[in-house]
Amino acid sequence: MLRYVHPLHREGYSVLVYNVRSHGDSDSVKAPSGLLFRDDLQSALRYLEGREDVDKQRIGVLGHSLGGFGAVLALDEGAPIRALVTDSMPVRFATMVEAELRRRKLPAFPLAHIIPEIMVRRSRIPSALVKRANPAAILEDNASGKRVPVMLVHSRGDSIIPPAELNHVLARVPDANHLFVDVDGHSASEQDPAFWPAVTGFFKEYLSIREEAVDKQGDYASV
Repeated sequence: MLRYVHPLHREGYSVLVYNVRSHGDSDSVKAPSGLLFRDDLQSALRYLEGREDVDKQRIGVLGHSLGGFGAVLALDEGAPIRALVTDSMPVRFATMVEAELRRRKLPAFPLAHIIPEIMVRRSRIPSALVKRANPAAILEDNASGKRVPVMLVHSRGDSIIPPAELNHVLARVPDANHLFVDVDGHSASEQDPAFWPAVTGFFKEYLSIREEAVDKQGDYASV
């Protein structure tokens, strides 16, 4: 994730990175799922809200792959996110399972049909929650309510999570702010020359303070 950190830090942003459970140095869990990314992001946001040096009205999130998936689910729960960028995000459970099977060189049939059911049962996730964990539907609701600005990035050369996932969202939200980049790999979008100007421009638009008025004492009225 350092490939994201340094460019954002150079732009003047304070950046928090963390390990989701069952990743990096974090403790493992018996039945990990995509919902871990939602829950751990919520914990990170609560941590930021508890810091006096953080402007709680200007928290942006850049989520890669399942990190983007979890961030969109967090939006559905009213997470205090002012602007969200997703990169190479899967939006369908079948796509996630098939990607993991390819990584392990296992056949998609019949495992792609069996594994999701086993995961849900092991995790004891209510079926209603699984049904709601639909980023395309959540983004459609978010756009109709004009709640949180979202930018969706995906590489046409992503062989792990295919760009069809972004097209699936665009079928429901045709006006969604999005960017297709042309690099190979699942973790390389930032190597496209168009990536950082688009991402930093997006964050600058929605996270910057605009000085709109100055009163006689020199205090700023800002948004």
